[in-house]
Amino acid sequence: LEAVSQLDTIVFDKTGTLTTGKPTVTDCIPVEEATTPAILLQWAASVERGTNHPLAAAIAQCARTQNLPLLPATEFQTTPGFGVSAQVQYPAVEGSAADGSDTWNTVLVGNLEWLERHEIALSEAVRQQADALVRSGKTVVYVAVSGTAIGIIGAIDRLRDEAIETVRRLQHMGLRVMLLTGD
Repeated sequence: LEAVSQLDTIVFDKTGTLTTGKPTVTDCIPVEEATTPAILLQWAASVERGTNHPLAAAIAQCARTQNLPLLPATEFQTTPGFGVSAQVQYPAVEGSAADGSDTWNTVLVGNLEWLERHEIALSEAVRQQADALVRSGKTVVYVAVSGTAIGIIGAIDRLRDEAIETVRRLQHMGLRVMLLTGD
């Protein structure tokens, strides 16, 4: 406690410290013609149920709000700081396999580095859309199915009521204020 008077910098974690820790989904942007916002959200929510991350909760809540059923999923794997993956069963559609069987797909949900680790290519248009979401203060979640990026989801976490005033007061005291975030 005696050393506190010698501080010159304060570093805050963002999620749950300066923000409420309860993000909400604001955007579901498919990047493949056959994908709709609802399908994108359904794939993501089916995988995200394997984790308790605040973004996972936001995606699951958005899917519930839209009454989207979760798809059967197994083999959930979480890599902290990157994303989650699972094997997800997508119901057979008319004209699919002759025996009517369902198809299992590897689904990845996470940040850009997560997709890059799995060698998922992103077009320049997708990168620009993601950058636009980030510039507007949103967190971007990428979704890929069977090796192909199918869309991005944007979410935002509301600032705590006192966050701005707290940062201003600390700066007024001559402290450098920094933000540490996984975003």
